[in-house]
Amino acid sequence: MTSLRVLKSFMQLIENYTEDNTEVIGYKVPVPLISPEMAEALIKETMTVLQNKPTLVRIDAPCYVVGDIHGNLYDLIRILSMAKMPPMSRYVFLGDYVDRGQFSYEIVLLLFALQCQYPNDVVLLRGNHEFADVNSVYGFFDEMSQLENGQYLYDLMNKAFEWLPIAAIIQNKIFCVHGGISPDLNDISQVEKIERPIKICEDELLADLMWSDPTSDTKTYARSTRGLGISYGTSLVHDYLKKNSLTSVLRGHQCVQNGIQKALDGQVYTVFSCSNYADALDNRCGLLFLNQTLEMQFFSLPPRPQLVRERTSFYPVNKSTIFESENTVIPFSITAKQFEIKKAMLAVPLPKLRSNSQCAMPKTNRFARNRMKYI
Repeated sequence: MTSLRVLKSFMQLIENYTEDNTEVIGYKVPVPLISPEMAEALIKETMTVLQNKPTLVRIDAPCYVVGDIHGNLYDLIRILSMAKMPPMSRYVFLGDYVDRGQFSYEIVLLLFALQCQYPNDVVLLRGNHEFADVNSVYGFFDEMSQLENGQYLYDLMNKAFEWLPIAAIIQNKIFCVHGGISPDLNDISQVEKIERPIKICEDELLADLMWSDPTSDTKTYARSTRGLGISYGTSLVHDYLKKNSLTSVLRGHQCVQNGIQKALDGQVYTVFSCSNYADALDNRCGLLFLNQTLEMQFFSLPPRPQLVRERTSFYPVNKSTIFESENTVIPFSITAKQFEIKKAMLAVPLPKLRSNSQCAMPKTNRFARNRMKYI
């Protein structure tokens, strides 16, 4: 299967990663450059897997929850290396795999390979950047345009994104979504009824799930300065969790300095896994672990400089490439105590969104939010 060959091509990076040596990835160990033919086959294989998944995925703990990656290959490699590869570990990824960083192509192919090889241990949720009207603007399209058959593969990847699940529930208690909740969301069955494929984000409920952020400025909800979605407060979250017998919301969508941050009386946790976001913020890479009793453990990995594509070593991978190792399991786990976040550190207020902030926006706002008003 193509997915297995693609996964094997990344194993040298994963197996050779060490936190002390930042020059391994893309320098001492080259990054695999997957051929267009293999990429096409993998994307089509992934679409078949995704079409068999529900819009709302249910998964058991223990598992890791990974936030926005945004084309940052370094952070994805070190997460997979330190936290164990599937099937030894389960993963829920909260979306926003592409844009901003320079390795969206490799990120998508590695995640797709994991999805195909371990469909019951890997959940790939959709983020707002997995819509073509966003990722055509914020870096993914430009990156793909530089690759062989890049335009075709870009379009094909976006077709696969149309089948990504929208949300997940861990152990029937924890709601995972990219952005947040909605005043239109009363019962989780509403998410289950969202039909895929979804090409554009025109539905208000879907837009809220993708684009919304927690806020302490209101207890209910208010119009978001992003232009789509809402800012949701403590009461709205509390009512939603109570109605659906849930305990908390895990989401991504916002860069937070420590990589993980709690909000709204501990009902909402933001996980952001792309460190040194936009090569300017010096933020850490967040990773959240849930054990079998749903106790949370937080990891905050130090920021690392993002890889620059033109200075990275690559090696070509095609259908005839021979791999030295057949092993696809990583034998060690993340145990570094210095990376744990103390719960008190999570209480820092979430960043406020400004009307002039550089948030990712679609080219056009396709629908008006007449129902929204500040409360």
